[in-house]
Amino acid sequence: MGGARGGHSSSSPSHTIEHASRSAVPDNNASGKNILGGDKRASTRRAPQPVVCLLSAECVPELYEIEIECNRPIWSPQLITNEFRNAHSQVYGARLSGRIVGFLIVHVILDEAHILNFGIRNSFRGEGIGRVLLVEVIDRLVDEGVRIVTLEVRATNSVARKLYESIGFAEAGMRAHYYTDNGEDALILRLDAQSFLSRRAAGDPR
Repeated sequence: MGGARGGHSSSSPSHTIEHASRSAVPDNNASGKNILGGDKRASTRRAPQPVVCLLSAECVPELYEIEIECNRPIWSPQLITNEFRNAHSQVYGARLSGRIVGFLIVHVILDEAHILNFGIRNSFRGEGIGRVLLVEVIDRLVDEGVRIVTLEVRATNSVARKLYESIGFAEAGMRAHYYTDNGEDALILRLDAQSFLSRRAAGDPR
């Protein structure tokens, strides 16, 4: 839905991260579904609940398969592998019956986290898996002492922006002409941990 990199370096509001950053949502949304929050059409079928876990470098081939399906520009296998060698990086996966159906890569420096990459297999979109993965990872980050979470999202990506806002993200700035595929602007979204915890106390955003 809006994934792209702006170059070979990225920075959160107060910490420079030596890596190419991208929007934290998949690009392809040809189905018309809300790929993170589920199909907008009513359904009585119970969505499958993935198991969220940290991944190892052995999972790079599966992550690259997902990357090819849903993100533009595509991260190479080497870029993905580099994340497992980065002391600031955490690579999470969403598994169904043992199979990786989605992933999220986040950098953590002190009490701030920046989401760099996020993808869900095409065949599992519309199931709410991306939303479960995102909220579970933020839960864990907050438990680890993270106070601020940031990400970039395409300015025109209203579906993703609505999801992030429902969790507690708020606009904090803009990166002009950030996306290399079409020169689109990126909005910087910021989540305050206290806001997230307050929303959780009022009712689980998943």
